[in-house]
Amino acid sequence: LGLDGGKVDRLDRSTERFVHYKLDNDAAVMAMHQDRKGRLWVGVWGRGLYWFDAAADRFVHYKEAFCVDRCRSCDYIYDIHEDQDGALWLATFSGGLNKFEPAQKRFTFYLKDDTAPHSLSSDNLMSIHQDRAGILWIGTHGGGLNRFDPDTETFTPYREQDGLANDTVYGILEDAQGRL
Repeated sequence: LGLDGGKVDRLDRSTERFVHYKLDNDAAVMAMHQDRKGRLWVGVWGRGLYWFDAAADRFVHYKEAFCVDRCRSCDYIYDIHEDQDGALWLATFSGGLNKFEPAQKRFTFYLKDDTAPHSLSSDNLMSIHQDRAGILWIGTHGGGLNRFDPDTETFTPYREQDGLANDTVYGILEDAQGRL
């Protein structure tokens, strides 16, 4: 369970008691994701990315351990998504879309650029969904829905003027027919 106050609680089903982990005093756990290797990743508001070191039974702050450039971008994480290649995509508030490749310990940043017509429509992201065709859909706060083409690394926005009911997208799901 991700909690306010920078806490994560794990229910031990054998004892029916919670094990408490403290990550940060003044932050909220906003996103959690268990990757295909079983690693738990946690996004903490204002503090960035943590992962759970099972051998040491503790959370490690990724930024302090490994991130050396531009990690300010990943301090406010709303959502974490893992793609088919094992990369983690971080929806950040004010830092755009961050791609993190754990094996290489490498970040790639996608930001709004008013001079580039196919950039992200907003740096304030709320949600990420990968559809069955492998396309990433990014929900923004105020910039609508963005379709990300990984081959060209370009974004196509869909906004109120295109028929979207609102330019803030908190969550994205796909139905059985492939509709968002």
